Amino acid sequence: MKAVNVFIATLCLAFLSQPVFAETSDTDALIDQKAEAALLFNGKLNTRDIHAHVSNGHVHLVGEVDSYADRLLAQDVIARLDGVRSIDNQLSVRKKRQDKFPLLSVRSTLKF
Repeated sequence: MKAVNVFIATLCLAFLSQPVFAETSDTDALIDQKAEAALLFNGKLNTRDIHAHVSNGHVHLVGEVDSYADRLLAQDVIARLDGVRSIDNQLSVRKKRQDKFPLLSVRSTLKF
């Protein structure tokens, strides 16, 4: 009888110790809010034309940015957020830059 009580107590503890997850839509809304805030407060991005859509932790970035470096920076900012499972970066570059050293431009923009 004592073994049965211990078994039942163990099952109850195991059940109660399981993490409780918020609804997917609540989690997605939180990630969306964090994404918008992180992009806005980054300071190096013109966020007027960047939009993030979240579904089950997967972030879809759409809109336009000024350079390829900004495209990578936006993706990096989102990747640092908790709860993000993947990023589909569909940001397009608004204008082609004629940099003599494009890699240097990307590196200097990504340093923060």
